Amino acid sequence: MAMCKSLGAVLDWKNNMKPWIIHPSTKEKVFVYIYQYCHLHELIWINAVYIILDACHMIKLIRNSLAKVEFLQTINGKATWLCIKKLQSYQSKQGLLAGNKLTGTHINFEQKIMNVHLAAQVLSKSVSAALRFCQSDLELSQFEDSEATSIFCEIFNNAFDILNSRCTFAKYQYNRPISEATYKSMKLQIREIINYIENVKLPSGQTILTSQKKTGFLGIIINLKNVFNLYDAYHKRNLKYLSTYKLSQDHLEIFFSAVRSRFGMNNNPSALQFKYAYKRLLTRAQIGGSIYGNVTELSYMPILYATPNITPQEEIDTIFDMDNEDVGDHDYLSSFYTLSPFIEDIIKYIAGYVTKKVVAEINCNKYKEAIITQNCTSSLQKKKSMGYPI
Repeated sequence: MAMCKSLGAVLDWKNNMKPWIIHPSTKEKVFVYIYQYCHLHELIWINAVYIILDACHMIKLIRNSLAKVEFLQTINGKATWLCIKKLQSYQSKQGLLAGNKLTGTHINFEQKIMNVHLAAQVLSKSVSAALRFCQSDLELSQFEDSEATSIFCEIFNNAFDILNSRCTFAKYQYNRPISEATYKSMKLQIREIINYIENVKLPSGQTILTSQKKTGFLGIIINLKNVFNLYDAYHKRNLKYLSTYKLSQDHLEIFFSAVRSRFGMNNNPSALQFKYAYKRLLTRAQIGGSIYGNVTELSYMPILYATPNITPQEEIDTIFDMDNEDVGDHDYLSSFYTLSPFIEDIIKYIAGYVTKKVVAEINCNKYKEAIITQNCTSSLQKKKSMGYPI
């Protein structure tokens, strides 16, 4: 960001933010992300440099800001890291996850502070739905003030989805690339996101965009504005859609990782070492492992096992022989524990997921009708569906 400011960009939220620089020769606006486009009909090369900060790094900075302060004041109330800690603790005690991936590592992330997955899985729609499920459906007292935290997670989940879109056929609209079909709805959404961020304040009352913790929040605003500026500029030249994932830093990180892997423990290669590593990477498509190589399965773990003295069919018949006294004597129902409402709903949610996968593999309509119900009985599933058909 310091480099962008030195080149003439104005990234101060108060002073009419201008996330671009003026080209010294053409005097045109130059946005900060290197991009070239050739208009085939006019044979004119257009050079534009767009400032787009790495969305993955921004989401980590936002997670860090939420975790390091007592709360963040938003237009919906106080968003707190404590609510997310309570959710992880409650799920751990119950033994099941409410459709999210929260673990102790997500809460105590200091040892893996650079891991993007940990930040994205915390500020996600799954965590947002789980908090709302615990608050409104289960009415748990420890989550009565979690509404603002739930909205905070949802807002930045949507922002990250817009800046990380890949597939044109994605189920959720914010996971789709920017195109004519999604332009209006996404434009409205980014206005809501920017308005939300502009009203986030620290416990002291200072606006987050004027504080030392502004980088992540300001970066999201710059990115959202510039991806639409980029689409507007090149849509006129027959750009059908803009997949924002292609603007991320992931590709460069993967390349650097591949280069580093060539040097073993040496993380400070010479120019000559880099030259040879780069040559090897250029020819990687010609180098591959054979299916007849030395790599084999190290261990075999049988799940279903039948002894040699009895055939599998005989063993199955014995298990389900209800005339067998050993089977009838034991009351399996007496060993069942009373399940909490949380566990019951999660089991219904899991059963629905299993049914969805099984139905996709069944061709018989009778079997499909037998395992499908028209009414969704899982409150968590309704929360996670976000209004889409279940």
